[in-house]
Amino acid sequence: MTVELVPFKASHSDEILAGDQIDQWSSHRDRLESVESYTLLFDGEPAISGGVIELWPGVGEAWMLSSKILQTHPLAMSRSVKRSLFWYIKKNGFWRVQANVQVNWQQAERFAEFVGMKKEGLMPKFGPEKEDHYRYAWVK
Repeated sequence: MTVELVPFKASHSDEILAGDQIDQWSSHRDRLESVESYTLLFDGEPAISGGVIELWPGVGEAWMLSSKILQTHPLAMSRSVKRSLFWYIKKNGFWRVQANVQVNWQQAERFAEFVGMKKEGLMPKFGPEKEDHYRYAWVK
């Protein structure tokens, strides 16, 4: 089992996502390739892509896509993402990194808490289909 961190390429999102999700992300993936983002390869296969988009100096918005590999190797992948996230935070001098998690997606909520984020509040009708999200944030 090898895990490698490489720069994100738009094609990684196609390998990670399936079906309709690819279409939903098509407008974002090329844009995300232009900001500093990364993909974790698991045995050479894209498993997780993500990054932090700087909103202004010191504050960023985290994003992440994950494949089914996260479900088959949750501990190894979660630890790798956590290490990579904090390397990225330190490298870029962030004192706040926030993320949005869709309500009732308990696995994503647990993951946000695992990487050290705390739930800050509810954002009604935040999602593209008017679904509610929680704001999570890590603050130095």
